[in-house]
Amino acid sequence: MHGTPCFAGTRVPVKSLFDHLEGGYTIDYFLSQFPTVSREQVLAVLVLWRENAEASAVLVGEQPPQQDPSAAIRGFAPPGGIDLPFPPREPIRPTPNSET
Repeated sequence: MHGTPCFAGTRVPVKSLFDHLEGGYTIDYFLSQFPTVSREQVLAVLVLWRENAEASAVLVGEQPPQQDPSAAIRGFAPPGGIDLPFPPREPIRPTPNSET
C-alpha cells in the first residue's frame, strides 16, 4: 500500500477504520466488512489514537504553548541550536532586476 499504515497481517488501511467511524458506522459493521481485521486490532488503534489525543490536547481556555516559528526550518533544533560540522551558508539575497 506504498507506506499507508495497515492493520498487521492485512492489506486494510487503518484510515478505513476512521472513515467508517466518521461515516457513522459501528465497529461491528467495520469488522463485518473487513473480516481479516480483529476486534483487538481495532481497539488497539483506538487506544493509541486516544493516548495521542490526550497527550496533545490543550485544556479548554488554556493557550497552547508558543513555538519558535523558525524551529520547523531548523528541524526542531533545541533552544540554542545545534553544533553543525560545517559553517552555515550565507542567506540567498535576490539580485536586482535590470529590466525594471
